[in-house]
Amino acid sequence: MLGVHQAIVSLLSSGGEKHILDVGAGEGALSEKLIALGHCVTACDGDPGQFKFSQIQCQKVDLNKDFPFSSSGFDAVILADVIEHLENPWHAIREAHRLLKSNGILIISIPNILSLKARIHFLLHGEFLLFYLPKEQQLYPHITPLTYLFLERILASSGFRINHVLSNVPFIEEADKWERENTKWYRYRKPGILSLTNVIGMLIKFKVRLSKYICKNEALLNDVFFNGDALIIEALKE
Repeated sequence: MLGVHQAIVSLLSSGGEKHILDVGAGEGALSEKLIALGHCVTACDGDPGQFKFSQIQCQKVDLNKDFPFSSSGFDAVILADVIEHLENPWHAIREAHRLLKSNGILIISIPNILSLKARIHFLLHGEFLLFYLPKEQQLYPHITPLTYLFLERILASSGFRINHVLSNVPFIEEADKWERENTKWYRYRKPGILSLTNVIGMLIKFKVRLSKYICKNEALLNDVFFNGDALIIEALKE
């Protein structure tokens, strides 16, 4: 999704050289950006044949099983647009914890199924946006929808503390031509002030703040969660 890689790069652009594991590296676009920043990158994917970045090799790894790397060997582990494809995201996050050094960084990006657009899609179609499409429409389908609150629970139970949460939207304009060519299916349109999306959003916020029965988490009412098509979460190993 446009802007995700740029958001991740912004989280890793300071603090010196890091040894980073790029899990589910795909064609290698993110690995290339991280190496350009001066990081040492190890790439792995369930289908390394699609990896196009020639400077490093991509190792074949079944991401639903134990990762074949030594414990405490990485400064950062990235699961960019990965865990929604996995049968057991809990296991992948526990493996990331095992592989990280003390105070290591885990960065995860997920489709934001609680955005206003996603909520309206679910109301109209009865399915999560970008999930459960026919196999002929998705080479690697999304099979595990995760809300931010559920992912927060997984991270806490796996020994992580969330440090930052970003939306992809502020970074979309930074996406390069190669990324735009490979994500032609994705088009972000900012809703107008009086659009149906914004009106529904205001009603949801109003109801949440008035309700006696809904947990009032003000953080979930901001633009990151309401307007972002993807969430980028940085968590620290405790």
